Amino acid sequence: MPKITTQRGTFWVADHRKQKDTTPTIIIHGAGGSHLSFPKELRQSTIINPLLIDLSGHGLSTGNGHETIDEHAEDIISVMDAMDIQTARLMGHSMGGAVSQQIAIDHPERVARLILIGTAGKFEVNHVLINGIVDNPADTIQLLTQWMWAKSVPDIFREMSADMMSKIDPFTIQCDYIAANDFDILHQLANIQQPALIIGGEKDKMAHRDLSYQLADGLPNATLVILSDAGHMMHLEQPEHVTHLIEEWLAK
Repeated sequence: MPKITTQRGTFWVADHRKQKDTTPTIIIHGAGGSHLSFPKELRQSTIINPLLIDLSGHGLSTGNGHETIDEHAEDIISVMDAMDIQTARLMGHSMGGAVSQQIAIDHPERVARLILIGTAGKFEVNHVLINGIVDNPADTIQLLTQWMWAKSVPDIFREMSADMMSKIDPFTIQCDYIAANDFDILHQLANIQQPALIIGGEKDKMAHRDLSYQLADGLPNATLVILSDAGHMMHLEQPEHVTHLIEEWLAK
């Protein structure tokens, strides 16, 4: 079973690496997500060499989540230690991008490159979400699915993401939003020296494209791509395009 037990808990790791003797890409999902929040194109890429981790309280990992990004970052480091992975590329979506950046600041020697999708150096989470996910989870999840996806996406995608979120304890998702809302490393971005690929969505309502521009301005070694007609779930809306962008950038 792909479970890794560390001193910080037991984490589900979907290990899709085809080349275990080369640098892996650790993929970190966003609030209310899991390793299934990424498309098969990413999960099966030999160039990306992916290893996906369910955060505390999400998917098949134990725990109740965390109210700070720092705690999630230390969880990822504990998994790397348990798997004897000294250095990895980090790919994070939304809150997972915040976790990736935090690791690059706290443990720069463990990070080779960053791939940051629909994320920011500072978030401001709508309090309708922070309170509503516990007070009225069903309606809040429906609202979220409207904000997360581009209008052009078929309803089946919204239904699938709503079903995934409904399986997670609302208090865990609330912790996600509290952690994201308190995240602010804008003054530390210049300290992140690793090459970073930033992918933003033109129609992203959860992490507006301006946040991608702000991130690119602050990171010393950044490449920015804004995807047209893409919402917050751009990697699922345009899986082949996003995977190709990442593979091309990694090959440079």
